[in-house]
Amino acid sequence: MTQRQAPQTPPAGGGTPAPTHESGDLRQALLASLGLPADATPEAVEAAHERVATYLSSAPTELSGWATQQATAADAAHAVLTGKAGDVLSRRATPVTAARRTGDRPQIPKLVTVLGSIALIAAIVVGVGLVGAFVATLLWWHWGFILLVAVGLSLGAVEVGQALRRVGMNAAV
Repeated sequence: MTQRQAPQTPPAGGGTPAPTHESGDLRQALLASLGLPADATPEAVEAAHERVATYLSSAPTELSGWATQQATAADAAHAVLTGKAGDVLSRRATPVTAARRTGDRPQIPKLVTVLGSIALIAAIVVGVGLVGAFVATLLWWHWGFILLVAVGLSLGAVEVGQALRRVGMNAAV
């Protein structure tokens, strides 16, 4: 399979030529990410990048992670559109330290974790017990199975009746 070379056009102000794609899809997508039309000039790209960078730098602290991601995307779009993509692509992301990771999200209190674990264990025990009763009565005591199903259906009908009454509907149960 052969690959076609994209023609090169020099960017405004000199520098490395920016690749142009015959379909223009990448360029249009990058321009759209900066809020620009498909026929934007290099000066408009510069101005839009400045506006986006200024806006994102003033984001509230709660949105700093999102703002950093958006600023990185805007910088990359600007670099590709102006032909300076090599600079952006050669930079390495700074590693996130453990202290910063834990500082970005709230810590779950230990009591909540313990109570959640107990509730999970109780739910598993009840589920296994009900399945065991269901299988045991089905295999060894058929009348017990019929009784278990009848009780389950009755309780289900009562629950549905109560739910209907809560929303203002009358049920026969």
